[in-house]
Amino acid sequence: MKPPLRVVAEFAEAGADLVDLRAALERKIKAVLNVPSQVELVPSGTLPRFEMKGQLIKKLYESR
Repeated sequence: MKPPLRVVAEFAEAGADLVDLRAALERKIKAVLNVPSQVELVPSGTLPRFEMKGQLIKKLYESR
């Protein structure tokens, strides 16, 4: 079963332990939102920049 919440997040440090970071983020999301998630970490500067925070959420179900 795929987790219902897919999260793409940038990481800042090139030498960071990405496996531990990803696991920590998934645990925190589960603890706070009570929703399982799948976190994908991408290098800094990968995600587009927006002036308004509301535009940071991409609703994939609306684009179908």
